[in-house]
Amino acid sequence: MVRTEPRHIVIAGNIGVGKSTLVALLAETCGWTPVYELEAAHPYLDDYYADPQRWGFHSQVWFLTRRLTQHQQIAGLTGTVVQDRLHAARGRGAGPAGLRDDRVLRAAPMRR
Repeated sequence: MVRTEPRHIVIAGNIGVGKSTLVALLAETCGWTPVYELEAAHPYLDDYYADPQRWGFHSQVWFLTRRLTQHQQIAGLTGTVVQDRLHAARGRGAGPAGLRDDRVLRAAPMRR
C-alpha cells in the first residue's frame, strides 16, 4: 500500500556524516522535496565558543527562530519533504528524546 499523505522526514546527525548526500539521494530517487540545514551566518557563534555560559541561550534562541521559520515554510509545501538537520550531541548516546543516534525514528505525518 502506497501512502499518499504528506510526510516530513528528518535525517539528523553530526557534521560530515552524509546527511545532505542522503537527503539529495532520497529526494532524487523518491521524488521528494529536499530541505537542507540552514546556512545563514550565526551571529553568536564566535561569542558562544569564547563564553558558552554567557552566549548559549542567545545561540539556542537564534537556532530556534530560524528553525521555526523553516518549519513554517515546510508546512506550506505539498508532498513528502526530506530534511537534513545538524545534531550536535554532547556525548555518546545523546540524541532526540534521549535516543541513541543509531536508532531509527518513525516518520510522523505532517500536521497542517
